[in-house]
Amino acid sequence: MPFLWPLRGRASAAASRTQFMMNEVDIMRDGPYVWSKVTGQVTSVRSAGNHLQQDDSRPLKLPLFVTVPMVSSPTDAAPPGPFPVCVLLNGFQARASYYAPLARRLASWGYVVLQYNAPALTIIPDAAEMPYLGEAVRWLQAASSGEAAQPTLQGRADLNRLVVAGHSRGGKLAALHFCSGSVAGLPIRSAFLIDPVDNTAYTPESAAYPSASKALRAAGRRFGVAAAGLIGSANPEGSNWRLFEAAAAPGSWRLLLQRAGHTTFMKPPTGVEACLLDRIFGGGPLSRDTAVSVTAAAMLGWFGQELAQQPSGKHQGGSRTAAASAGSTSSVQAAAHGLGMPLAAAGLREAAAATAASTPEADLVQHSTKPAAGGVGTLSGPALAAAFQHWVTAAGDEAGVEFMVKS
Repeated sequence: MPFLWPLRGRASAAASRTQFMMNEVDIMRDGPYVWSKVTGQVTSVRSAGNHLQQDDSRPLKLPLFVTVPMVSSPTDAAPPGPFPVCVLLNGFQARASYYAPLARRLASWGYVVLQYNAPALTIIPDAAEMPYLGEAVRWLQAASSGEAAQPTLQGRADLNRLVVAGHSRGGKLAALHFCSGSVAGLPIRSAFLIDPVDNTAYTPESAAYPSASKALRAAGRRFGVAAAGLIGSANPEGSNWRLFEAAAAPGSWRLLLQRAGHTTFMKPPTGVEACLLDRIFGGGPLSRDTAVSVTAAAMLGWFGQELAQQPSGKHQGGSRTAAASAGSTSSVQAAAHGLGMPLAAAGLREAAAATAASTPEADLVQHSTKPAAGGVGTLSGPALAAAFQHWVTAAGDEAGVEFMVKS
């Protein structure tokens, strides 16, 4: 099916300082929350098989990383939670730290972000890794409620508003989880895939490596995609985002960063790691900071819209189910009551109306990010989606950004 509403613009690190804003709130910058990081670990009894021993059932330790929104002071008008939970899945052999800037940006806008690291230098089939997420989610469930709750997580994770995202192979796993409908008995409300890669010549379709694009087509589900305009060996034709685009249900979003390569969406802790990733897997001239900012803004808009359209806790409809209009009174009211975010208010409210296992002791690290300046109001999910679309139309200088909504 064709895509509608092609909104073309250009974005850059320089442009993000002067780009589209509403009431001094810039969706390309950090949101109103500071963030804290909690770490944990689960021991899984699931298969840790590799390419030589796919039936190996050794115990497997999974390090967990949770980035948590926090109010900056007791007098801060920002609501203290609970917040939606976004699971962010790594690409092939990538580490959670490569996506830490993206996790922090999402947390600054009011999302609890859950990540895990699978064992390094081990080839784990997709089907073998799928159960890992259930272990991680159950840990978060225990760590955020009940007697075993961690102080930093207590009452902050709303697992009734669980969404999934991932980059590369992590995008594929996110799609498979989304199509399954739930994890650890909790419904998955929406998905956003970052330059996803399906089966390749190295991982042909099989029981161990199911096709995510086929699963999405069969499920008839809409989702968001951020795609790299530069194609290489890590996101080859016939396996990359175009397969997912073709499988997307009407209403799906597609964001194309023309000058991004497959690794541009990752920002490793060191420049050496970043250089190696680009050389091996294919980078691009677009800065990583810009790619993170644009992708995060799209995720916030997409998830905000989708969560606002599910006020009664129902699953998202399939391709034959008409989505609620982002500008409808019901979706705006649902967002205002169930998905409010503290921001400078007036212009954004106008946009809303117009668009309508084991739990080890946590390791806590406080960050000094400042909350958004200005007055405090409520930015609804539909308004955030409108703000992102408006930004794409008005955006900047260095790299072409194309945004479309599937008809």
